[in-house]
Amino acid sequence: MDKYGREEKVQVVGTHNGFSIINIETTCYRYANGRYSKMYGISSRYRTMAFCENGTENKPSCRIIAMNGLIEDVKKEIDDYVSGKVVRLTEGEYTKYVSGPNHKCGWGFSSDDLFAFLKAYKKGDKKKRYIIEERLTDANFHSFCSLLCGEEYDKFEELVKEEYNLVS
Repeated sequence: MDKYGREEKVQVVGTHNGFSIINIETTCYRYANGRYSKMYGISSRYRTMAFCENGTENKPSCRIIAMNGLIEDVKKEIDDYVSGKVVRLTEGEYTKYVSGPNHKCGWGFSSDDLFAFLKAYKKGDKKKRYIIEERLTDANFHSFCSLLCGEEYDKFEELVKEEYNLVS
């Protein structure tokens, strides 16, 4: 159990194409006081499917969380990941490139930040674009993200100017 009262049980449920398919069951415990000293009971339990390279099952930073919970769907995700059809981030990469920077800026972006995202998105490769999409989604900037995904760059600029009261 970690210091926040979370306990993970990791179970390998199969292998596919050099990757382990793992089932992660997380139990969150509730405490009577804020210092995590007296356990009160179970607050929540959830199950997540993930995949990782064989031998790295117990290293959370190496896991890639699956979008679907069925083993057959996870196998398809692995095939797409290996073939390069989709870009996915490990938990370690997600923390480094998405949630960490978003936490530092308080999950808010200035107009300059958004214009920098636009410039980087236009020039970026698949992975860079995916990271920008994830940062916007993680910070609840869904409208901006959908415009970038649809390559509607002019509408993106208009939305930034409208939302931040910038004069053209």
